[in-house]
Parts: sequence; structure tokens; C-alpha cells
Amino acid sequence: MSRIVSFIPQYVCGLACAVYLFTLGIVSGRNRGLIARICRHFGFFRQRELAPPPDSRALELPQAAIGDIGPADEPIRILEPIGRGGNVALEEIVAIARLLKAHAPKTVFEIGTFDGRTTLNMAANLPEDAQVYTLDLPRDQAASAAFDISDADAAFVEKDVSGARFLNTPYAARIQQLYGDSATFDFSPWEGAVDFVFVDGAHTYEYVMSDTERALKLLRGGRGVIVWHDYDKRTGQDVPAALHELRERRPEFADIRHIFGTSLVFKVF
Repeated sequence: MSRIVSFIPQYVCGLACAVYLFTLGIVSGRNRGLIARICRHFGFFRQRELAPPPDSRALELPQAAIGDIGPADEPIRILEPIGRGGNVALEEIVAIARLLKAHAPKTVFEIGTFDGRTTLNMAANLPEDAQVYTLDLPRDQAASAAFDISDADAAFVEKDVSGARFLNTPYAARIQQLYGDSATFDFSPWEGAVDFVFVDGAHTYEYVMSDTERALKLLRGGRGVIVWHDYDKRTGQDVPAALHELRERRPEFADIRHIFGTSLVFKVF
């Protein structure tokens, strides 16, 4: 009985928040993402995602073709072409490689390493003197993460080694593995010193927005490229909601673009 009594204040607070969330709060993309997560918690989207309605594929950002984002006549290198669950698609590797060839960054920062397949391919398509820093959440920190982590993201945290695909390759020397929660990690040594940021960490609204703010601070003199992964409503509402909100509310993101045929979005600053 005492436990029930002590829970009453939280219940009242939660009830009040729920009333706001499902009334006035619906105008916020962040709140819509939270409602989507509530539905997933109770199994709704797990069932519907197997057979999405036709209009669930509709995306709203302006699009760019892969052939228009980088030089088509410059060769790119594709390593580890066979992907696995959690990897970017092969055409997305091609798109990222073309962006790298177009902008020739000297310093790249990746948020979300997983098995290092994207990391490896970025390193392989950079100038020889370029450096890649990649940040991954170790599994012993998942329970204490600053924001909620989805079940799908949690599965990718549960691994013995981050970046297994680039270890013991000729490109490993260009890559530095970092560990931590991107919401609380100390990015200060790299602030203002990065030319290209790939955001592919946790895919909740809070992490996408937090990682984007971190990415902006990393850019060298405010100039460079930011790329986001998983802009796809079939796999979740949070990434689209966050990117749509950025475009709608912040002028610097007005020309953010979705790369056609992929779940990648990019912005050149």
C-alpha cells in the first residue's frame, strides 16, 4: 500500500503530461515522436511495419539524386559490400563516398560505429592524410544513457567489439575509436576542427536533435557537411520528425536534402 501512495504524485504528473501530449502537444514534432514510441511500446507499429500503408513511404524533404551530389567520373572504393542488419545499404555507401570525393574532408567524425563498415568505407575514400574519429556507446553504458534508447538501437549496442570491420585493415591507422554516450561525451577537443559529420547513433528524437547540435559545433568555422542516416518512416518516426522540425524552424537547415533511393539526408554548410 505504501508503494502505491508514494507513486501517486508521479501518477498525477504523468496524467497531466498525457493530457497535454495528446492535445496541444501534438503540434510538436518531438511530442509526435513520443506518441509513436508509446504506440511501438504497446506493439502497434511492430505489427503495422510488416505491411506499411502505401503513403507511409512518402517523405517530405527536398530530394537530390546520388549522381548530383558528387563527381560521377571520380572512382570510389567500396569495401565489405555485403551488409548485415544495422548497416547502411550499399547505395548509401556509394552516396557517402561521392560526398566525400566532392568535399575531400581532412577530418571526419562519425556518431555511431556499430561494426565499422561505414567507418571503413569513409576512410577508404578520403585523402591519405585524413583522419576519421568514430564514437560508439559501449554496452556497459547503455543503461545509464542520457535519453531513452529504442529496442532496435539497444540490440546494436550489444556487441563485443565496436568497429570490427575496420580492425586489422590497411585503413585502421586512419581511424580512432572513441567510446561514450553522444549526449554527454566531451566533444571539445574536436569542436571547430571537423569537416564532415555522419550522424548514425541512437535514432530517438532526443538523440537526433542532440547529435545534430553536437555536429554543428564540430564543423570547422561553421563550414562542412553533415549527413544523417535512417530518414525512413517505415523504420520509425523520430528521425523524420527531428529533421522536418529542423527544416521548418531553423533557417540554416532550409536546404537540407534527402538523397533519393536512400535513407540519407545531408546538408552542406
